Amino acid sequence: MNSTYRSKKALIIDHSAIITKIIKNFLTQAGFEKGNVFVAHDKNMAMMMFGLEKFDLITSGMHLRDSSGVELLKEIREQTDAGQDPIPFLAISSEKQEIYQPKLDLYPTTGYLRKPFSQDRFEESLQNILNHTDSAESAAVTPLEETSTLVL
Repeated sequence: MNSTYRSKKALIIDHSAIITKIIKNFLTQAGFEKGNVFVAHDKNMAMMMFGLEKFDLITSGMHLRDSSGVELLKEIREQTDAGQDPIPFLAISSEKQEIYQPKLDLYPTTGYLRKPFSQDRFEESLQNILNHTDSAESAAVTPLEETSTLVL
């Protein structure tokens, strides 16, 4: 558990309640306070929450009920104040990274995590994007190659 995450706030966006529950559990196991982890199931709900809270991390599936993860990321970046550091954004999908990476590379501090993944792989991706927030390069995370302790 990483105590540096204790005061950080995270927003999880995914159309699947199971996936949001898994990610929320992984975030709390990584050190986030349970009360600082928020869940939205579509872009509209996510943008409403984004307007009400200041988040330190956003995770999103690439297929939302009302949009795509790339469109969500674009809108979040457009609404981020000039001079403000961009919020780290972790895109999560079962599809190959190459499908989305060219579009994700347009926005700073984004990472990509391919399903299935383990708690360790999830935490590795968190460290990559949260520790490189001043880098304009994407913190790409490759798919997990092992088959133990996987989640979809």
